[in-house]
Amino acid sequence: MSKRLLIIATVLIVLGGAGFTTYRYIQGEGEYNQVYQPGTVTDQPRWLYPLEGDESQPLISPMGVIVDQGRIYSTRADGRVVSTDREGRKYREVVNMSGSPPPPSIALDEDGRIYVSSASGKEVRVFGPDGGAGFGADHLLIPIGLHYHQGHLYITDVGDHKVKILDLSGRLVKEFGGAGSADGKFSYQNGVTVGPNGKIFVADSNNGRVQVFDRDYRYLESLPQPASDKDKVLHPRSIAIDKLGRIHVLDTLRGLVHVYSADHEYLFNYGQEAAGTHLRFPNSISIDEKTGLIFVADRSNNRLAVWAGK
Repeated sequence: MSKRLLIIATVLIVLGGAGFTTYRYIQGEGEYNQVYQPGTVTDQPRWLYPLEGDESQPLISPMGVIVDQGRIYSTRADGRVVSTDREGRKYREVVNMSGSPPPPSIALDEDGRIYVSSASGKEVRVFGPDGGAGFGADHLLIPIGLHYHQGHLYITDVGDHKVKILDLSGRLVKEFGGAGSADGKFSYQNGVTVGPNGKIFVADSNNGRVQVFDRDYRYLESLPQPASDKDKVLHPRSIAIDKLGRIHVLDTLRGLVHVYSADHEYLFNYGQEAAGTHLRFPNSISIDEKTGLIFVADRSNNRLAVWAGK
């Protein structure tokens, strides 16, 4: 074969391969978005892979994690927020709060603003196109957990053991709770999330329970403990809800994720199945609504642990 024909053949092979890859990507996008979604409430998540950062942006003791439009945002122990895609193909720094204590939680709104809790600063830091600013300093003591929902920020404040709801101007809309172990009271609560039916779930960490409130902030119940003592919820830290309405409760002391049905029935747990997948003092959990992928800030393993919804 002449040199000219060899070059032409090579180009055709490359172009054909690229076209086939593009075809597979286009055809496979819908399938990709469903392959990890749970089909039934009994589908148990399975380990996929770790995201550990790269040389320029290693994941150092990740604390908070949130998924938004295919991007994963994680807070690091050095005060930085790092973003990557679902497969960890490129990491970049999006927020730098170095010099501050580790930011425990992160939230995003529809306009792309990033909210990071700052326990030492008695405020939430907001980062957007115009830079960073303080938020809620008139109402917050030691903000820990964050959750954005329909124009409001839900904040767990361990300074007075309350959950506080602020609008995006920083105005206090509602607060509830207070220190104690009675129903509706908290002891160093952490994660908070709002379910699709408007119910509010609060990880009441030092009381070893998850409390449930209605949309009017009235106490309803606590999620039941599993029948087996070895599976007992010890220290719930973060909560996420999947496409089926199942409630995933991250237990930092057990290194487990406890899963409840939408009707609050205990189903199973995951996180300690096989060597190499064990969670060590995990701090936060977020579920990608579009794909069903589960991301856990696996703090003492210096990684985000990625699980499939089934």
